[in-house]
Amino acid sequence: MKIAKIILMSLVIALASTSLGMAAGSVQVNQSVYVSAEVKNTQDYDLQAAVKLLGYDNVGNAVGHVCREVTLPANDTITVTYRWRAPAYKTGLYWSSKVDIDGSCTNHDGDDSDSDSDSDSDGDSDDSDD
Repeated sequence: MKIAKIILMSLVIALASTSLGMAAGSVQVNQSVYVSAEVKNTQDYDLQAAVKLLGYDNVGNAVGHVCREVTLPANDTITVTYRWRAPAYKTGLYWSSKVDIDGSCTNHDGDDSDSDSDSDSDGDSDDSDD
């Protein structure tokens, strides 16, 4: 079962990005912005998944963790959008993405989760790890 899950995960691709409205990806200190993950399901059937984005500062401290449980339509690409608040200090940022097939968003250690199964920005997760 675990091998099948790993194979499925290798066929689902997620790319993290910041919203197009931000100039060259810059964010002001404490600014609330949208971050997105574009997820492609290459299977011939819908998949349930937890789409997770982890944000890190220049020294590797976690400054953002957002997650949403979604349905990934068969042979389609969706954009999952989250609201996130930048840290209260100047730093560079990099994002890591993960798609966990049949996974869930847990709410611990300051992680925010949202169980909406849509990909719009109305039910955004807002990270408060400032």
